[in-house]
Amino acid sequence: MKFPLHLVLFAVTMGLTAACGDEQSVDSGQPSPSNDGATGVIVTVTLENKSVPVDLGTLGTTAYKGVELVKLSDVWAASGIGVDPTTLEFEFVSADGFRPSSKGCDDLAGSNIDKGFIHPTSRNITWDETLGLRGCYAVNDTEQMNGHVPEKKTGDTDAADR
Repeated sequence: MKFPLHLVLFAVTMGLTAACGDEQSVDSGQPSPSNDGATGVIVTVTLENKSVPVDLGTLGTTAYKGVELVKLSDVWAASGIGVDPTTLEFEFVSADGFRPSSKGCDDLAGSNIDKGFIHPTSRNITWDETLGLRGCYAVNDTEQMNGHVPEKKTGDTDAADR
């Protein structure tokens, strides 16, 4: 059965528009093949010059809203980078290059990653609804979890600066 091109384009446009709303839901999506030849589904975890592929299939899952998901804090721990995530901020990047910042969402404080989940085959991210996060943080087909030290805001000082 063939669908008219204008209906296909309309459906794609509506799907993209819906993905940018303020509501989040748990969507298992479809499996995404890894891009590095590994047997599992990979998310690359980075901090500064360190980059570690993490196979989501090797991590335990937690039931959230009836779906088995991997906690983002477990993904970070499995990377072995060894830095306390609560001292960092995180940016999540999809396979197509989408970043929450492209929709005006700031990088997330590391204290939130223990309330974030990723589906072990689709790589779709969802957040505990008690955080009240905007829909732009629900990144689909997540390829990268990038940690970084928060930038100093104007007026911030360190003990070393005093």
